Amino acid sequence: SLQQGMLACESTAIQTRLAGCTDLLARQDLSTKHRALAYLKRSNAHFALNDIDRAIVDLEAASALTPNDYMPLHELAICYREKGETERAIKTMDRAISLNPKSAESFYHRGEMKRALGGLDEAEADFEMAIRLAPDDSNIGFIENGTLTRATYNRLKANSYKELAKTYIFARD
Repeated sequence: SLQQGMLACESTAIQTRLAGCTDLLARQDLSTKHRALAYLKRSNAHFALNDIDRAIVDLEAASALTPNDYMPLHELAICYREKGETERAIKTMDRAISLNPKSAESFYHRGEMKRALGGLDEAEADFEMAIRLAPDDSNIGFIENGTLTRATYNRLKANSYKELAKTYIFARD
């Protein structure tokens, strides 16, 4: 049934997810929304298996089906980065951010990409934006490498602070 196929496609077991999503995609009666979701979920399985090329094919298909959804583009940018195509990854993440300018995670990843290409000022701006957009819980702090950094339970915000600090250090060196 469709419901069983969707459950398999959302499984945390990679092979089950891969098979479930592939079965769903073979269905002629699958809606565009569910087809795009199946491509997205299957791409995650391919990525987990380090089959980046197949993940890219699925993400491109998901993006074509749902051109106003930022998530396939966000994930596609990460795949391009994994392949070493950082400039292409940034352009793709730019498109994702244009669709969802409130995605702290997209700014975080774009900051990493820009820093990798030496764009330290742009990377700092992206990490700062990720910090602003991430949920706020200012009661938490952590110490890393002897520096007290304000952070949160939210891993993304904490990581954004850490990456921003590293970018400051790279910029000063």
